[in-house]
Amino acid sequence: MKDKFINALTLNERIQVNSDLNDEKLLIETLRNWRSIKNILSNKQFDKMLKAMNISMLDFAKGISCISDKSKATKILEESKWFCTFKESLNLTEDIDVNKYKSEINMFYYIRNFIGLVESRLQYELTVRRSVADKVLINKLCDQYAQTTLFIFQKTFIYELNVARNNRELKGNSSEERFHFFCKLSLKKDKLISIYEKYPVLARLLSVSAINFINNITEFFDRFFLYKSELSELLNCTCDFSVSNITVGKGDTHQNGKCVYEVELSNGACLMYKPKDLRIVPVYNKIITWLNTKDLLYMDNISGLYFEDFAFEVKINPYSCTTKSQVSSYYERFGQLLGIMYILKANDLHMENLFACGEQPIIVDLETLFQQSIFETNPNQITAHELLSMEIADSILSTGLIPAKMTDLNIDLSGLSGDEVELDRKMEKIVDIGLDTMKIEEETVRLSPADNIVKLHEKKSDYKLYNDAIMNGFNAVVKVVISNRDKFIQLISKFSGKNVRLLIRNTQNYFRLLDISYHPSSLMNWLDRENIMQNLFNHIIDNAYVNYSEYLDMLKGDIPVFFQNISKTSIYDSRGISIDNFFKISSYNKVCNNIFIAIQ
Repeated sequence: MKDKFINALTLNERIQVNSDLNDEKLLIETLRNWRSIKNILSNKQFDKMLKAMNISMLDFAKGISCISDKSKATKILEESKWFCTFKESLNLTEDIDVNKYKSEINMFYYIRNFIGLVESRLQYELTVRRSVADKVLINKLCDQYAQTTLFIFQKTFIYELNVARNNRELKGNSSEERFHFFCKLSLKKDKLISIYEKYPVLARLLSVSAINFINNITEFFDRFFLYKSELSELLNCTCDFSVSNITVGKGDTHQNGKCVYEVELSNGACLMYKPKDLRIVPVYNKIITWLNTKDLLYMDNISGLYFEDFAFEVKINPYSCTTKSQVSSYYERFGQLLGIMYILKANDLHMENLFACGEQPIIVDLETLFQQSIFETNPNQITAHELLSMEIADSILSTGLIPAKMTDLNIDLSGLSGDEVELDRKMEKIVDIGLDTMKIEEETVRLSPADNIVKLHEKKSDYKLYNDAIMNGFNAVVKVVISNRDKFIQLISKFSGKNVRLLIRNTQNYFRLLDISYHPSSLMNWLDRENIMQNLFNHIIDNAYVNYSEYLDMLKGDIPVFFQNISKTSIYDSRGISIDNFFKISSYNKVCNNIFIAIQ
């Protein structure tokens, strides 16, 4: 079996395996063939990629060559954490009697070895070692894990289902019966093994996803119980509560599968667990508290506990206004909030980051304050498009709060919008779910409405009727800041040294590339995945070290993430590696300079 999984070795692992290859002529020919594969990298970009990877051209050629030493390859495979995890998952898996087949599980039987592994590990970590979760909660977490893997394995399932149908291998009198016949094949352990032998990259990715899920859930519970007394103060309740459910996947995954959790407690309260540094929020709250002493409408603070690399926040529950004056007040407060976000150079505050809670607009994620254009890193080679992007970055449009079709989907996702909308182009969607004709087709897609539109008695309002209120709020905040410049500078000085997230490129671009990489044709050999992800080095930012960080994150299935200390010009990636002198000026100084310019 091991020979089949050698194809899941990474480029760097293959370089180790093929270290003794010394036929330079053959290596150069191998490299030439690789570069002839469909790819968008220029020779200059390819050379920069190798430099960022710290790999010579000949070593790269060794990495893409056929395995020369299977014993060495097998040794690396046997010592890898993912393969040990994969073998453990198979050891926990047995054949299932066809009479015990449950139709509601259907396609998930094909990953039942990983679900079983997650269940076994969580049972040990949370029940045996920590006594913090019962079987009911463990089962809920396993269901959550299964849902998180869909994006990875569903295309392979659909492909294999259609191959079996086209080969007339399926039995049943209806399309539904034939679908379940295919699912029942996976009740045999040998069928699972044969699938993973055919798609060893899938086996690796699912193994890594299981490891990450177990580690992240365990880490959450350790943090939850370590700060349980502080949480009881936050929620204004006694400490006799426990976790009754966790909804995983609230947002993108970063840094080894970390993502936001919605945590339901036994006392009915609900928390949002965010595994990221949000220590800017308490500073922001102090600014709001100060502004509330001025001639402005009162604004609510954000309630939470904030630590170095994680936070707990009270879940925001939107609700309607009961009078027209409350709706008007909402929009005036929205204007105030818009002014604050503009002054603090926030961006990416789209409709999902804003909640309408009566007459209070509440922003739920402040990780993108103190932003500046990534194109300012290379001012001597600015294109017209990049110049326009820089202008937008310095304008109020960059906040994402006011209407603008700023995405390549040509739709308005701003904080003032958020109603159900139909995309002007078709997107991939799974159809015929539960039938043997299950497939992926391009269909018209409608985006669901968000919770950011203020309502009056559950009826959505039209912001266009409240433009004056928005402008009044905006102007009032700007006037307060200008009139109290020194005090405001003193307040924002508390942001100094804090970390924020830096958006290098649109998250949807990452998702598209990941989606391509999960096609079954790219899950047979890891080198195909490498070839796809190397397209990241074709980017408008002339910094291959940034692209290399993106590349490493994407290979693991993570959405790349970058951070900046707002007092410095360097940025750092998901592994904490610094990319020095990325900006000409720190984001903190840029914000302060803008305030002085506004006053003049």
